[in-house]
Amino acid sequence: MSDIFVANNERCQIAELDEIAMILMGISDNMFSGPSVSVSSRGTYFLQGESITASENTIKSIDFCCQRGYFADAFTLARKYRDDIIQYVFVAQIVENMQRLDDEEFKKLYGSDLTVENLVQAIESEMKILAAGTRKSAADLAVELWVYDVLEDEKYFKERKQYFDTSKYVAQFVKDEDIKQLMEIYLKDIWKETDRTLNNYVHGNGRKYILDNYPSYGDYQKRKEKLIETVHNITSIFISILSIALPNKIQSSDYRDDIEFDITPREGCQYWVMPMIVEFMDMHFPKIHPDLLQFLEDNNKYGMKMLMKDYEE
Repeated sequence: MSDIFVANNERCQIAELDEIAMILMGISDNMFSGPSVSVSSRGTYFLQGESITASENTIKSIDFCCQRGYFADAFTLARKYRDDIIQYVFVAQIVENMQRLDDEEFKKLYGSDLTVENLVQAIESEMKILAAGTRKSAADLAVELWVYDVLEDEKYFKERKQYFDTSKYVAQFVKDEDIKQLMEIYLKDIWKETDRTLNNYVHGNGRKYILDNYPSYGDYQKRKEKLIETVHNITSIFISILSIALPNKIQSSDYRDDIEFDITPREGCQYWVMPMIVEFMDMHFPKIHPDLLQFLEDNNKYGMKMLMKDYEE
């Protein structure tokens, strides 16, 4: 077994960061179980959990820096963590929402009775529509450039500038009325505060943001607590947006497990959220806004159960 493989399977030493790494691992597993599918003239790509696993490894890098007192590096990595996981929601949401056959088109082509034959025909028709790209928006086409690793080409400078920046991801999110309310009412303050902290480190906005990589500079415990608070806030923002944009990605494995073991799924288990996410939300979300959890429960499109009391017998 290689040293790299062993190192990658080590847990974070700081408990609060390890908790976040484990949450990301669970979300990544969900994405591998139910990938988003990108279809274009370039081929078919299954958008799975690789990006979230990469962010899990970023948390481990933050843990490494924090243990050694390299806080400027840790906060810079926290900025990368924020940008990467928000980008993933942006990409996955675009891929999942690309225009396919609508209900009226389906009925016109195949009638109102759903059969195996017309379902297969419908899927084939949708694949042709996606591959042709005639119904794709400019944002859809830009995301495809990212998926197929050609966005970096100089000729796609316009697409990079127009769509690929964290502020641009948020601008895309808030086209959804529920996410707009989420950002404006519940996450505005925590987003602004976290963004300022991260920018101060990335841009070196003061001597202290450079010297924070000097282990003996300042109070280690206070700097550690600030770092953990920042990573908690980033993760809270991510889970909140994900809960509205792609709520199936935080689903517990209970329903899939029951199906896999050929037993009747427990009543309502398709609406259960991963226990560690429920615990994280119950601990941190009321500090952001007392009504945030209720908003997420009332407005996620799959009826996922966000509140701890939903699981009390």
